Amino acid sequence: MLNDVPIQVAPPANSERAKQPEGIRSVEYRLDGNRGTISVYAFAQPFDFDAPNDPAGDRTKFLQHWPKSIWKLEDDDLERRHVQIIDAPKLQLDDRFIVRSHERFVGDNGQVLDVTHFYRGVGIYLVCATSTAFTGDTGEAKAVHEEAASMLLSARLTR
Repeated sequence: MLNDVPIQVAPPANSERAKQPEGIRSVEYRLDGNRGTISVYAFAQPFDFDAPNDPAGDRTKFLQHWPKSIWKLEDDDLERRHVQIIDAPKLQLDDRFIVRSHERFVGDNGQVLDVTHFYRGVGIYLVCATSTAFTGDTGEAKAVHEEAASMLLSARLTR
C-alpha cells in the first residue's frame, strides 16, 4: 500500500524500500547497484479515471489541461534548483500513461541524473512514478525508467 492511499504496486526485483521521513506521502525504492530510485505517490481526484463515462466532464477537462501544467511545474522546479540542465523537461508520447516526461541534468554532486515522470489514473487516484537513473548512459537510464513504468502499470486499488 502507498502509505495512506489504497494503492498497491509491485516493486522491481532486487530493489529495497527506502525509509521516508514522517509525513512524506511517497514511497521510494532504491534499485540494486545504486542504479537509481523510483518514487511513487498518489493523489485523490474528484472523478474516477476508470469510470465508463464522464457526465460532468471533469475527467475530460483534467486530461486536456493537466499535462501542460505538470510540464511547467517540472521546468520551474529545475530552474528554482539552479541545476545545469542537459535536456529540459519534455513530454513524451506513451499510450500507457496520461503523461510521461523526461529530463536530464547535473545534480548537486556533479552526477548526471536522468529523470522520467510517469502519470496514470487508477480509480479516483492520479498515481505518479518518478524514476531517477544515476548515469549519463542513455541505455542504462532507459532500463531504470522501464522498471518504473512496469511498477506503475502494476498499480491496483486494494479495496
